[in-house]
Amino acid sequence: MFDQPADKMPKGSGVGPEEVSPAAKPHMSDPISDSIANHSRARFTSVFGERYEIQNELGVGAFGVVYRAWDRNLNRPVALKVLKEGLSTPAAPSKRFLTEAQSMAAITNDHVMPILDFGMLEGRAFISMPLLGGETLGVRIEREGSLPNSEITRIGFEIARGLAAIHSKGFLHRDLKPNNIWLEAGTGRVKILDFGLAHDTLDGPLGLAGTPAYMSPEQIDCGPLDARSDLFSLGSVLYCCATGRAPFSGKRQSEVFDSITKHEPPSLVRLNPGLSRQLSELIGQLLNKSPDHRPASAREVMERLAGFSNSSGPPIPTQTTVNRRVLLWAAGTAGSATALTALITFFRPANREPAVSTPLPPPQTVPQKLRVKSLEVYHFAALNAKQARPMGMIGKDSVAVHLDDEITVKATLSRPAYCYLVIFRPDGQDAVLYPQDPDDVPELTDTPAYPSKRLRERYFLEAQEKPGLWMVAAFVSENPLPSYAQWRKTITGNPWKPEPNPAKNLVAMHDGNLLVTRDSPDRASKVSRDKSVVMVADMMDWFTSQGADATSAVGFAVEEAQK
Repeated sequence: MFDQPADKMPKGSGVGPEEVSPAAKPHMSDPISDSIANHSRARFTSVFGERYEIQNELGVGAFGVVYRAWDRNLNRPVALKVLKEGLSTPAAPSKRFLTEAQSMAAITNDHVMPILDFGMLEGRAFISMPLLGGETLGVRIEREGSLPNSEITRIGFEIARGLAAIHSKGFLHRDLKPNNIWLEAGTGRVKILDFGLAHDTLDGPLGLAGTPAYMSPEQIDCGPLDARSDLFSLGSVLYCCATGRAPFSGKRQSEVFDSITKHEPPSLVRLNPGLSRQLSELIGQLLNKSPDHRPASAREVMERLAGFSNSSGPPIPTQTTVNRRVLLWAAGTAGSATALTALITFFRPANREPAVSTPLPPPQTVPQKLRVKSLEVYHFAALNAKQARPMGMIGKDSVAVHLDDEITVKATLSRPAYCYLVIFRPDGQDAVLYPQDPDDVPELTDTPAYPSKRLRERYFLEAQEKPGLWMVAAFVSENPLPSYAQWRKTITGNPWKPEPNPAKNLVAMHDGNLLVTRDSPDRASKVSRDKSVVMVADMMDWFTSQGADATSAVGFAVEEAQK
């Protein structure tokens, strides 16, 4: 997986012709302060490396970690959910993880996240899913607050449609909440995520589990559950869409449970006077304490939401009634003596409801403005030729950077786009960090990062490149970009000039519009006059003149190596 030696990279691995852009020199070293974590990462990489090339971490849940990975068999990027190390042996987490895979594999619906593969590699269970751009509903609500009536209607319809597919297989989700609803980039289309608590309704009660603020009263009481429990959670999600807050809250879990089982949520009309009467009534019914007074099924909720829209859309496809289904599920185990493991899962009969055709409200989403939400440069202080100590983020945790130190970079975009991450050096030259190889064409992503391929590499601030002002910048475009090597050949010059004497410990952070500086207190007066700050701003203007739709930069002073 790692095709470079574990020491300083040679000059011959640059981004293009030597006179244009000398080489980036990634360096792989072993930070001694987290040797246990390093051992774990190395073992993890060796286990999954033959089938999946792990690129970066996307998120962490109670039982699993989700990685962006490249599937060597399918030749495509995927989201790889892996059971946390140390949880593979205990029966409950492993069984729950397996249940999630089985549940998802049983359901084919446009609003339920599918799985591509499942397996075990040296005791580590994993699920492979499509890698989608976008964000969770929770993130959108946090950013925008209450949503328009048309969006609440559309999102509610698509969630209900996904729930109808889940319930038709005899399963409940049991953990429906805004952070388990994915909104696909561009269209805002709903995908229901995380079946970690999915449960076959014929298996009987399974105990208290879920997210407290979105549980149904019967879930809290550990009583028998049916589809109407998920509909209560749907009501809580739609309430959050309408008001920007959860319907039930409390300082302690017991207070949240009390609120759900004994009290009514704050008035929707008071919190959102613009909410339509139809939506207000439906949400109120979904949140009824008694399951008997809620809508009878997810399909009924779909029909009512579809009726709220005056616009016609494509008909809902009918579902085929199946009383018993046998799913033969081949799970690849690359690198193992058993190449494929077949799992045969029998699903019990489920009550089917009459198939109907109802218009689907058309998407009303408007793509948000493209911007760089964050550009984070992480500093590793050199201890010797083989080891470095993690120092944290430059400008937040660390400002004193020296030659022989190393960096990694992580950017987050407001939505998927095409990006170069570029490092500019005090000798006036530049090198590309993302894509990691200069001849690679940037992929559509909202999380460009370095390293993205050879995951143990870090960019090495080599002594011969001299002290002075360095800068990492993000060049982001709405449109596809060529390889960096090809793009750089078409550009003559840039405003980045050697600046050997910036203010000591200077960090200049530019978000494309605003420039701020951070340094040690005794250098503040010098920073205010330091011409290197202007240089960072000029580079962002130059990026825009070259066609960037969004930019960001972190400039930082690099001093002589510590003795």
